[in-house]
Amino acid sequence: MKLSKEAALPSNVSPRTKPADVRRREILTAAEAVVREKGVAGFSVSDITQRAAIAKGSFYLHFASKDAVVAALRERFVEDILSEVAARVDTCAPDDWDGRLDTWVRHGLALCLSPRNLALNELLFHGGGAPGLREDLTSHGRGVAYLRDLIARGATAGAWLAADPEFVAVFLYSALHGVLDHAAASGEHDPEQVASALIHLCRRVLKPD
Repeated sequence: MKLSKEAALPSNVSPRTKPADVRRREILTAAEAVVREKGVAGFSVSDITQRAAIAKGSFYLHFASKDAVVAALRERFVEDILSEVAARVDTCAPDDWDGRLDTWVRHGLALCLSPRNLALNELLFHGGGAPGLREDLTSHGRGVAYLRDLIARGATAGAWLAADPEFVAVFLYSALHGVLDHAAASGEHDPEQVASALIHLCRRVLKPD
């Protein structure tokens, strides 16, 4: 008797009947849980497939390697935070440029400094197998692009001075993440104090006079 593909799978493995984007999200969710438990250097592809209840073949349909899934986790981490920050910024009046930038700083810091996100950021970007500088910038590329566009629009409206919005965005984005790295390393931080200091820096850079 010939078994169907679904019947031939182990009982704890999910059949591949879900859309590719759904399966990919499930694999990333399982991978994140494993990374939180074992760190980037300490897990294997088998850990992910067991957690997601899928065959290894299904994993490799979506990711070429362990490194590929870690890179995707980094991108998802940044994308999730950026989406929340952008939604909050959009609650400000369209012409309230200072308010929009302040919201970017405050809400971004609040999300990044939450214990859950701070721990994952440390594991993904500073744990074993941490990315090199170029890979790190690639992961954060959309965040820099979002800030660049915000600065460019504010400068065009006459609210700020920014001859090179890309350079200013990289500078301010790097400042934000430098503060986050320090907070993670020291274990001590006052979100309100940090946000106020960063907002003051942004104002000095964008309104030098």
